[in-house]
Amino acid sequence: MLQVIGAGFGRTGTHSLARALGELGFGPCYTLLDVDKHAGHVDLWNAALEGRAVDWRPLFKIITLRLNGPQSRSYLNWSIIFQRLRSS
Repeated sequence: MLQVIGAGFGRTGTHSLARALGELGFGPCYTLLDVDKHAGHVDLWNAALEGRAVDWRPLFKIITLRLNGPQSRSYLNWSIIFQRLRSS
């Protein structure tokens, strides 16, 4: 289950933050680099960026840490869905 959302944009130290949080047990980290490695994730993110409703819960059952990329725009919505999250 998703535990941490990094609200920072890429190129602001998010890779270093992901590595550090991973070492502290908050991994694996899902970043923009991982989107095209998973079937259907590109379509999911495109739908979200187009403003369509997206059910994030199935994705976040397998991801514990999320940093950089398009989710920086969505972290407030996710913090409502996942009220017990930590945001960095």
